[in-house]
Amino acid sequence: MVRMARAWPRSFGAAVLPAAAATSHNSLLVVTFDEDDGTENNQIATIFVGQQVRPGRYHARIDHYTVLRTIEQAYGLRHDGHAARRHPITWIWRRPG
Repeated sequence: MVRMARAWPRSFGAAVLPAAAATSHNSLLVVTFDEDDGTENNQIATIFVGQQVRPGRYHARIDHYTVLRTIEQAYGLRHDGHAARRHPITWIWRRPG
């Protein structure tokens, strides 16, 4: 499983990340590497790639539900389940969304 997880970015990401579509066409690619270490302080990387994403490192706490709420908000979808109780991620955008 770990070997497959390490190989995935090379096989899939190579086709997506360098492409101009990842930074144009108002696209958004969200990659979350969730390797739980079993502690309360577990930290995971979430990477946003897109034309409207402001480059930088952000130390705010986000989780799968805030990412889902952000996508729901962007597409005008109903906020469901745990995502309905989260705030969308807004501080990473070049323009307010």
